[in-house]
Amino acid sequence: RKPGQNAESEMQVLLNEHDVSKVNPLPSGRIRAAVREIIIHPKYDKITYDYDIALLQLDTSIDFELQNPHCKNSTSQFARMENEFDAQFVPVCLPFKARDLDLENQEGIVTGWGLTQEGFY
Repeated sequence: RKPGQNAESEMQVLLNEHDVSKVNPLPSGRIRAAVREIIIHPKYDKITYDYDIALLQLDTSIDFELQNPHCKNSTSQFARMENEFDAQFVPVCLPFKARDLDLENQEGIVTGWGLTQEGFY
């Protein structure tokens, strides 16, 4: 790491790409974005992995085509993308900032994949 750099300034995200061995140049429809900030859940526990979720704020805005709403029972502005993106690549549905929602003690479901401990997925 260079002096003055943090982990975020070194991190990049590839969107709509599954084979990271061939990232230069990126195929059509793929996006590379630098990470501006990593926002770790304030209740994250590195021993139990409770609240094992984070948000990555990107340096670049991602322009999604807003057609055919994808979010079930949602008034979210995000929708399914068409044209250069495939149906596997969709934004997460979040409520508008102006909407006052009380989500305290409400259950949410997050899915993902990856290494949970050495040798286990």
